[in-house]
Amino acid sequence: MHPLLHRLLAIAGASIPAAGAALADGGGTWQSLAPLGQPRQEHGSARVGDFVYVVGGLVPAPFAATDSVERYDPAQDSWKLVAPLPAPRDHLAVVGCGGKLYAMGGYEGNFVPRKQAWVYDPATDAWLPIAPLPARRGACWAAEHLGRIYLFGGAGPGGTKRSTFVYDPATDSWSQGADMPTAREHLNAVTLGDLIYVIGGRDGAAMAVNEAYRPATDTWVTLAPMPTPRSAMAAAAWGGRIYAMGGEVPVLHAVNESYDPADDSWASGPPMPVPRHGVGAVTLDLGILVPAGGIAQGFLPTTAVDVFLPQPCPGYFTFCACLADAPCGNVGPDGCANSVGPGGRLGAGGSVSVAADDLVLVADRLPPNQFGLVFMGDGTTRLPLADGLRCVGGALFRFPVRLADGAGVLTEGPGIVAYAGANFPVAIEPGATWGFQCWYRDPGGPCASSSSVTNALAATFVP
Repeated sequence: MHPLLHRLLAIAGASIPAAGAALADGGGTWQSLAPLGQPRQEHGSARVGDFVYVVGGLVPAPFAATDSVERYDPAQDSWKLVAPLPAPRDHLAVVGCGGKLYAMGGYEGNFVPRKQAWVYDPATDAWLPIAPLPARRGACWAAEHLGRIYLFGGAGPGGTKRSTFVYDPATDSWSQGADMPTAREHLNAVTLGDLIYVIGGRDGAAMAVNEAYRPATDTWVTLAPMPTPRSAMAAAAWGGRIYAMGGEVPVLHAVNESYDPADDSWASGPPMPVPRHGVGAVTLDLGILVPAGGIAQGFLPTTAVDVFLPQPCPGYFTFCACLADAPCGNVGPDGCANSVGPGGRLGAGGSVSVAADDLVLVADRLPPNQFGLVFMGDGTTRLPLADGLRCVGGALFRFPVRLADGAGVLTEGPGIVAYAGANFPVAIEPGATWGFQCWYRDPGGPCASSSSVTNALAATFVP
């Protein structure tokens, strides 16, 4: 089983909600991870494949921009240096797209915006130039949506900007999208579903603004603002919600507020253990990684790295969010999107006691009246499977075929331990960790393969 998953499963906390239940406001916990090799703030962070990259930023002694790039391996909880940027940059926009890493704009330690942009190929460990931005930008932010990159706002010639620039990697070209309603820099942008949420920032004073851009129609909508106005914060999507953490102006913030698009509302969660600004956040299968940042307004870069776990529990833990590597781009907040909505979701009820054998796995948001089955394995992977991602690996064993009911719900258990003991060549024993996932038929699915899988769930069993 995934080493980092073992570590996170050991954290005590409240039980996760069963499938179909909403995450309770204020839930979650923080866990410290291996620190970066170099203190930095105002850097860029993004996930490409199984790795997270932290790019450039401001470093101390002397306080200057750096070209260094560090790669994080969640499986080993470790960092290593990879090929540096072609030039030092801070306050740059960094995003993953199509299996590659893009770095655009920023400053070079002097608050003069730049136009240069580069792409990094993990396969060759090399950076190459791409078409420069249409105009110089620093303290901007970028997000990927369906194979294109959208770069918002920032500081440029003449002051703070409302601009939306759109980059197409297929043609190495830029175009202009509809301007943001509100000009700002030190902002953040998060893709969730068919919208890109552009949150916070500043134009002198910090802002609470929350505006969403719809690429399909090139239009904007104004949504409920953050409870706490902030700039230079960390923000990422996980489990269908957006989390905005830390930030600065007029003070250094530790607040952690989450936005629910379903009802256009915000809730408060556990604050950051190390308040920081000038920091990016990256969605992992298990939670949200928050690397480095400044620990005083405007300066004091740190190597601190932690992860926010929105749904910790002592025993079982859902993972395998459907991110940009989903088949045919059918990204979903839990399992990959399917014919009935945001994707099948696997949750649990009961306990992980072998003796009680009362664990119940519940898959919901499935196509109604279609067949499916739960399977389990003793390892993790990340491979396309039909319209979804298979994240349970190792030796695999499947439970009986079941029929989802008219509401699209399929259950397995209680009696999981007994069934495994009677039908599989291995037994579920105390101390063992097993991963579970649900495969299901989906004739109308987005990738036309007629089936898909939910997210995954790992359970560490006790006597």
